[in-house]
Amino acid sequence: MMLDNDSNEGISVNIRMRPNHYQHGIITFVYGCLGGRTAVIGHQGNKHETLAEYDSLANRLLSQIARLIESNSLIISRMRLFDETSEKKLILEQLIPTEIVYQSSSTGSKDKSSSEDDGTHLIVCVHGLGGSERDLRPIRPYIESGVTHEKIDFLMSRCNMHCTVADIDYLASRLLNEILAHITSKKLIISRISFIGFSLGNLIIRSALWRPEFEGYLGNLHTFLSFGGPHMGLLYHSRFLFKIGLQLQQQFDSSVSISQMAFTDHKDPRQRFLYKLSQKTGLEHFKNVILVSALQDYIVPYHSTRIEMCKDAVKGSELGTVYSEMLRNVLEPVLNNKNCNLVRYDVSFDLPKSVNYFIGATGHCALISSWQFLENFFQNAGLKYFE
Repeated sequence: MMLDNDSNEGISVNIRMRPNHYQHGIITFVYGCLGGRTAVIGHQGNKHETLAEYDSLANRLLSQIARLIESNSLIISRMRLFDETSEKKLILEQLIPTEIVYQSSSTGSKDKSSSEDDGTHLIVCVHGLGGSERDLRPIRPYIESGVTHEKIDFLMSRCNMHCTVADIDYLASRLLNEILAHITSKKLIISRISFIGFSLGNLIIRSALWRPEFEGYLGNLHTFLSFGGPHMGLLYHSRFLFKIGLQLQQQFDSSVSISQMAFTDHKDPRQRFLYKLSQKTGLEHFKNVILVSALQDYIVPYHSTRIEMCKDAVKGSELGTVYSEMLRNVLEPVLNNKNCNLVRYDVSFDLPKSVNYFIGATGHCALISSWQFLENFFQNAGLKYFE
């Protein structure tokens, strides 16, 4: 649908059916240009919240969607769009209603502790490859200023600052020891635990969750917020320059964590780190699993940050079969738990063209370095997952 302004801009709507799941559809809005005009669609069925300039567009768009829903008996996931015109960025929220997607459900592990009001909500922040404990500090004030009804304690992890090229299992053991030492040294009574990870940090977090030493805290898990996490590794990367660089890096460098993310750490794909990690317990114990990805992130593949199927993986190859198994291993426990909310956010940045832009590092790092985005995200969406 084109905008009513003689421009070539428009909003396309894609309704994707989920086979074998009760006629469940997912609507994706794609705004063709973020070059200065506001494009807020609002909630399905609440069209009057749209901006006056685009009332006509929104009304026609929502009417078309309503007719599609009625004619096809669809159940549509709740969608929201945010736009900060001055910063030229778009945030799209996709909420997966797990009680619709899967009929069977497991018992959730997130009953509130009776001592929650008196305990501490521990928020652990874990940096990425070659990062430091300073990388996620910009996030802290947005949560601290917005959550005032409970005691919050931040742990900005620093135990792996100088060894992120090591085995991710080893890094996870160090993180777990750091968390337990932090709780002990500060004599914390834990009511809830949330994790915020950037890039590789998300895999380190997931690898720490299944360990016996952490079992006693699984019932306290609250929110897992992932910024640019390579949950499905670097498989099926679409950027030629990145793939060449990755091959060269692996040829001349012995980074274990990179080979694990690249899915090249074992001859048998089902013996590789990411596949075995997918078989471990983890994300399904959280109340909220929030996946944030940037459209200009050319370091971590889009499908990997969102933990979803990739079109190249459905071509019938052995690797595609392994990818599908790994995806099912990660998602099914989450979707089967009706008490676990899985939400995906897509972010589009207007970034200056540079070498780092084309490599993809700028878009990847903007997820945690852009204060404009972080302010917009936590004010409009992210803060509620820590309340």
